Amino acid sequence: MSEHSTKSPTNDDDIDLSVVFKAIKHFFLNILKTVFSVFTFYYKHKFILLGLIIVGTILGYFYEQHVDKTYTNDLLVTPNFTSSEFFYSKIETLDKKLSQQDSLFLKGIFGVNYESVQSIEAKPVVDIYNFVSRNETNQDLFELLFEEEGNIEFIENPINSRNFKFHHIYLEIKGDQHHKELSKALLAYINDNEYFNNLRNITIDNFNLQLSENKEIINQIDSIVSYAQKDKSLNLGDTELSFSDNSGLNDLLSKKKNLIDEQKDLETTLVNLDETIKLVDANYQVIDNELLLRKDKKKLFPLFLILIYSLVYLLRFISRQAKSLTS
Repeated sequence: MSEHSTKSPTNDDDIDLSVVFKAIKHFFLNILKTVFSVFTFYYKHKFILLGLIIVGTILGYFYEQHVDKTYTNDLLVTPNFTSSEFFYSKIETLDKKLSQQDSLFLKGIFGVNYESVQSIEAKPVVDIYNFVSRNETNQDLFELLFEEEGNIEFIENPINSRNFKFHHIYLEIKGDQHHKELSKALLAYINDNEYFNNLRNITIDNFNLQLSENKEIINQIDSIVSYAQKDKSLNLGDTELSFSDNSGLNDLLSKKKNLIDEQKDLETTLVNLDETIKLVDANYQVIDNELLLRKDKKKLFPLFLILIYSLVYLLRFISRQAKSLTS
């Protein structure tokens, strides 16, 4: 009795395993049959499929010849005078106007070719190193947010990402004409702001004044050094600066070097301050091939025709199977 009870579970396990193996075998056989059926279907219909490829290629060629492509202008800009929020506000307003098809507003910005503009978007260039190294305030802010969040995903938040130095403007334009003209019109519209223009003029005047004063101080230092070389015992009285041991001379030369470095920084900054939103680089008529509908139509159309043809036969097959099961 005990022997029978011990052998029974083993037999049951063997039966269960055999059922499982048969099911797996049946599953893979069905896959092989399906693959074979697909190959058989396409082989039987090879001439029809070849005709669809030829027709699709011809249709794609004529489509590309007569339908305007959509291109993207990639404008790299840098907002000056802490104008990032203003910049994004302008871009978002324009995007809404495009969605609303406000022809009067858009024509006032882009001119008679406003209908070519399809969409507009702005995205920051994420450069954490540049942001952190710009000043101590940014560094402290980054450390504080990193401690609170535990990762750098907070950097993607628009409140934070808009503080980066460089930003992309993606301007989509239909057709291959007027790309530079429309891009310039866009930047002119954004930069046409009285507040920031006044701020820019004041900043430039202050920088030019500082350049002029630095230049004058450098000339004065050169004159003092030149005179000191002739008279080694020169003492400047109240300043208590003496050249007898060359220590005062070294201080003046160090001051001159710092002023020259400052001059270079000021001149470089002035180059970037001629516009509130400064254009750094521009790439015109870029085609985004990542999107399926923007790929080569001579390849895309034949693929669509073959898929439609296959789908029709698949639906017919399913319909026949359903009728045979119900009959």
